[in-house]
Amino acid sequence: MKLKQKHLLASLLLGWIIILLIPACMHQPVITPLDPTDTMDMDTTKTDTTPIDPGPQFDSTGVKCDSNIVYFEKDVMPILRQNCAYSGCHGGGTYKEGVNLENYQKTISTGKVRAFNTAGSELYKVIVTNKLNDLMPPPPNAKLTSDQISLIAKWINQGAKNEICNPNYGQPIACAAEGITYSGYVQKIVNNQCVACHKASNPSGGIRLDSYNAVLASVQNGGFLGSIEGKPTFTKMPYNANSLDTCTVNKIKNWISNGAKND
Repeated sequence: MKLKQKHLLASLLLGWIIILLIPACMHQPVITPLDPTDTMDMDTTKTDTTPIDPGPQFDSTGVKCDSNIVYFEKDVMPILRQNCAYSGCHGGGTYKEGVNLENYQKTISTGKVRAFNTAGSELYKVIVTNKLNDLMPPPPNAKLTSDQISLIAKWINQGAKNEICNPNYGQPIACAAEGITYSGYVQKIVNNQCVACHKASNPSGGIRLDSYNAVLASVQNGGFLGSIEGKPTFTKMPYNANSLDTCTVNKIKNWISNGAKND
C-alpha cells in the first residue's frame, strides 16, 4: 500500500515538473531584420525637386526715382547733351569760352552753378536772357522750352545735387519686353543721348542719327549697337558720359532683333 502511494506521489511530482518546464521550452518570437532593399511596406513618396518658377524678377538695384526730385543724370544731362554739350559748342572736345557741359563736375565748375541760387548761376542766366548775343543755345538754334528751363531751375533750387536714381527700378530685370517701338522708345533715347553730336549740322565722326533712316543705317552696319554696348572696336557712346544702363540696351536690342522697324 505504501509503495503504491510512493509511485502516485512520484507521478504527481513528475507531472508538476513537466508542467512548470513547458513555458521555459517555448520559443521566443524571432525578429527578422528588415531588408533595406525591401520597400514594399515603406513610404515611397519622392520629394519633387523640380525648380519652382519664381515668376518675373524685378530690378531693385539703386534708388527708386522720386518724381519730386530733379536728377542731374536722368533729367538735366539729356537737355545739355541735346542743346549744348556737343562738338563745336560745349562738348566733344570743343569748349567755347572754357565752358564744358559734358558731366556734372564740369557743369558745376565751368557753368558756374550756384546751389539754391538761379540768379547767381551763369548756366541759368544764359538760358533765360533776352540778349541774343548771350543767349544759349545761340540763334539760329531753338531756345530751350519753358519746361526745360523750369527743370533746370528746379534742379538748382534743390541744391544742384548729383543725386542718382534707377529709372528702371521695379521693372522686370530682363527688360526685353515685347512691344518696344522706334517712336515710342528708341527715338527718345537717341534724341536725348545722341542727336546733339550726330545731326546734319554736327555729324560727329560723319555719323548722323537725326532720322529713322540714319539710325537704321547705323544699326545695319553694326555701329549703333557696338557703340552703346561699348565693344572694344567701337567708340563708347554716349561719348564722355555714363553708359546706357543694361535695361535700356536690352530694350534697344529687342527692337533691333524684331526688325528695327519704323513703328
